[in-house]
Amino acid sequence: MASARNRKGERMVSNTCTAARSMRRRGRDRIDSIKLPGKVTKGREQGGNDLDYFLAGTVDEVVDAWELVYRSYLRRGLIGPNPHGLHTVPQAVGPRTAVVFARRETRVVTTVSAYADGEGGLPLDAVFPDELNALREQGQHLVEIGLLAERHDRPGRSVDTLLEMMRFVFFYALGLGGDSIIVGVHPHHVKFYQRLIAFDPISDVRRYSAVRDHPVVLLQLEFARKLRRTPRYRGLSYFMEDPIDPHHFGARIRLIEDAIAGTPLAAHLTTRLDHEAETALPVANRSHALTG
Repeated sequence: MASARNRKGERMVSNTCTAARSMRRRGRDRIDSIKLPGKVTKGREQGGNDLDYFLAGTVDEVVDAWELVYRSYLRRGLIGPNPHGLHTVPQAVGPRTAVVFARRETRVVTTVSAYADGEGGLPLDAVFPDELNALREQGQHLVEIGLLAERHDRPGRSVDTLLEMMRFVFFYALGLGGDSIIVGVHPHHVKFYQRLIAFDPISDVRRYSAVRDHPVVLLQLEFARKLRRTPRYRGLSYFMEDPIDPHHFGARIRLIEDAIAGTPLAAHLTTRLDHEAETALPVANRSHALTG
């Protein structure tokens, strides 16, 4: 049974990658041409954790998710307070972002966002410009994941919950025609992502000014190479047993200027961009390797 599900997943991935490449050649985004009646994509149920998983379909849902990011990051000392009570990065506010979140009853309890590379680059360009430009020069289409948060940040976070969140962004990235997912993680978490989901570290340890100079390592998950490997890593096997048709992501909110105008998100973004303009430094000065 599992083998049959894996073969189904492989066919969907192959078809999705082929279609996405065709759409890119015609200068279109596969997802933007698809309209769905619903606004959410619900994940499969996870035994014992009572969570439902959704794709943000409104600005309000995005704000709810990024308010959780703000509280989580503030509690962990990654950011300082701001008057809007939410946290995001400018590159995440755009039409090719997907915000995934889980609820327990009516409360958002965990979230992750995925944003495709574009003219404005990616947040991690501030720390790893050479590494990311090298991938682009290889023809890689990149999707960054970030803004990962949980309500209580407990050490015993369910691996199944994390895998379910990652399953959504994995298939979202494939549907966009992505070649690799990238993520920046604390050095202590590198082995976890390597062993569970097959990410590869592709940088040394740097300080990330956006999170108060906490250390970060750049990880890459290259789809074509990793999906050919047998036996598969646990996380990739989990994804392929339950593939998500990219049509589901057509219901997501496009975070364009008209959609966010007059919302707390627009106010926060304006304040953040003004602050970054006042304190801007060359990219080379915003990141540096750790010593000692």
